[in-house]
Amino acid sequence: MVRVGFFGRLLLSLKSLIVVGLGRLPQRALGWIFHLFFLYHKPPLHQDGNLLPGRKNRLTVLAWWGIGLLCKTLDLLALAEWADLITQLLHPRARMLSATEKEEARKIFGAHLNWNQVRLLEGSRLAKIGKWHVGSESMAVCVGHTLHFSRRIVCFPGSRDMRWLVHELAHVVQLERIGLVYIPEALWAQRNGGYDHGGTAKLSAWSFGSFNREQQAEICADCYLKMALSGEEDAHCKRLMEELKQGLI
Repeated sequence: MVRVGFFGRLLLSLKSLIVVGLGRLPQRALGWIFHLFFLYHKPPLHQDGNLLPGRKNRLTVLAWWGIGLLCKTLDLLALAEWADLITQLLHPRARMLSATEKEEARKIFGAHLNWNQVRLLEGSRLAKIGKWHVGSESMAVCVGHTLHFSRRIVCFPGSRDMRWLVHELAHVVQLERIGLVYIPEALWAQRNGGYDHGGTAKLSAWSFGSFNREQQAEICADCYLKMALSGEEDAHCKRLMEELKQGLI
């Protein structure tokens, strides 16, 4: 694998801003108009799988419509692409995925991710602040295509850190599929339903889009680990990962 220097990575981020930010402008504008006039947004579910009843239900839908509209406005302004460029400028040590990391992650995501735009920032101050705030041993934060880790990660096939990386890359896929709205949805998921996807019972019965954003990322991570350790692809994982690649999230 050819090592790309700082200026090369900077040019890739600038290219993404121009090609993706401007290239997807018509698509994003149509999405913004559709959202505005059709009042459509699928609100995240509560822990019991249902929305609050009656008036609270309507207020929840309205609130999420407003959040969705704000996020689609920020998508129009190419905020994620600007964030990628600014992060690369402020943090020259942010690196691209290694050959091993990319090869392992491709087992789950295939070609359905902008691999050249992904950056890893290890020992990130932002992630360290988050770790301190929640009192956890380690923390990762996804900002645009940049994954902020509170510590250095050591990835090899089937490792704990490689599983962690796959989880975070799933959030990048969510960004590329539905835009910045994945962020408030993931934050909501952390407090409503959490990370537990329910195991085989739900994996066999539910579609990928039925799970919250954190559960989706955990499914990707668990499916990767199963494949890495057994060398075989689980039938439920195969179906769910196909839905992910088709954008059914």
